[in-house]
Amino acid sequence: MPRYHRLSKGRLGSISLCFLLTFLGCDSDSTTTTTKTPTISIAAQSMNGESKLVQADAGTDIVFMATWCPHSKALKEILSDSRLKPYLANRRIDFLFGDEWPTIEKKLKEMADAGKFPSSQIPAKLAKLRKHSGHPLVFDPLFFQNLPGSAYTCTLPAHVNSFPQVATNDGYQKTTSWLVGLSVPVHLINQLLEQYDPN
Repeated sequence: MPRYHRLSKGRLGSISLCFLLTFLGCDSDSTTTTTKTPTISIAAQSMNGESKLVQADAGTDIVFMATWCPHSKALKEILSDSRLKPYLANRRIDFLFGDEWPTIEKKLKEMADAGKFPSSQIPAKLAKLRKHSGHPLVFDPLFFQNLPGSAYTCTLPAHVNSFPQVATNDGYQKTTSWLVGLSVPVHLINQLLEQYDPN
């Protein structure tokens, strides 16, 4: 299943209209109730080991990524594209990465189960990959180069089970919904998704 979904102008129109009606309080109820979404706060560490509380707020979005994930790499390219700069100018993006080694070990086990190599070689292959990486938590630390925001490591929230995933002041969102919320035109979103499609 693709991680990104193209948007049609019709769908964007209904999203915008729904948002506008909700924002203006135009619903079937005559009274307007505003429910504040709890702030998403995550204890993290910067790449130089400093502890920080990373929060999604009115000016900051959190993007959960994995250095081994092709969709995360595609999103990094999309966010680095000069055509998006005007839409990100007033945003701070904090990128959060969890411990990737259990996923890498699981993938090695799957490969061994598929007969690619004996399962007895898993520890040696994992040790070689860790040594090549040189990072205690992530598979590819070169991913952090030219990242259009700040990178942190953390214990990922339990509900972050796919990548990339975005947390904003309004809660958790899919990548395309987030880009729409940043007022990126649908035609540009589709161009970027097509250009950087990892499949």
